[in-house]
Amino acid sequence: MKKIITIFLSIILMTTSLSGCSHTKKPSPENPVTLTLWHVYGSQTTSPLNNIIDEFNKTVGKENGITINIVSVTSSSAIDSALAASANNEPGAVDMPDIFIAYPRVVEIVGRDNLLTWNNYFTDEELSLFNEEFLSEGYFDNELLMLPIAKSSEAFFINQTLFERFSTETGVNIDTLETFNGIFETANIYYDWSGGQNFIQINDYYRV
Repeated sequence: MKKIITIFLSIILMTTSLSGCSHTKKPSPENPVTLTLWHVYGSQTTSPLNNIIDEFNKTVGKENGITINIVSVTSSSAIDSALAASANNEPGAVDMPDIFIAYPRVVEIVGRDNLLTWNNYFTDEELSLFNEEFLSEGYFDNELLMLPIAKSSEAFFINQTLFERFSTETGVNIDTLETFNGIFETANIYYDWSGGQNFIQINDYYRV
């Protein structure tokens, strides 16, 4: 988490000097800027990101004339919906935030013209420090519109004893579970084999 925070706050410091900001001068105590933020870290509990941003606002942010105003801490689905409402100027929608954390799919929701093109502000050497596979998800027609600051890994737990009995009777083997398509096909077979029982429970299908 601390690595995520370090990258994230470095990005905040950099964005304040980019052309997308309303201020034409570099922020300072005499020329302060406030950036609004929507994020998903801590929507169900006390947010460690909020705590770090509070510290940032009192220290580095204060020294540089930057204040981060956390407007929303919620889920990815809620942020997607709120961004869509803001982008489409729906009645009752709030203004779009200066910074938000979301999956790359929101690019088409928000509109490319409303997003910063990050590869205009990073050198090739700097971009090479990112995981290439993660970074590639943020490119749209050679424009880096979504900058990765975190990546999740999904864990899969299986009851080996039950699966071995199921495998013996159906011919399904563990290799079938290497892809989501294979998992879903197996779930259908298991449903019939077990008389209507669930094969799998996905904790957060929204990420799949």
